[in-house]
Amino acid sequence: MKVLMLSIDKKIFEEDSDVQNRMVEYGQLFDELHIVVYTKKGFKNSQITSNVFLYPTNTGFKFLYFKNAYKICRE
Repeated sequence: MKVLMLSIDKKIFEEDSDVQNRMVEYGQLFDELHIVVYTKKGFKNSQITSNVFLYPTNTGFKFLYFKNAYKICRE
């Protein structure tokens, strides 16, 4: 099963953080786990395991988070 998740926790991008480790564990439950993370500018798409993918919104203004997240989810 492929899963799309939305998150507000930017610590997912930090190597070996508790949040990232938890997402790795969640990834073991699914074929693919795609996580869209509400972030300000400066983050890059990442792949933390073979089946867990991170997509930052890189939004300049908080009120555009949802619009940018929706755009990423459509793709």
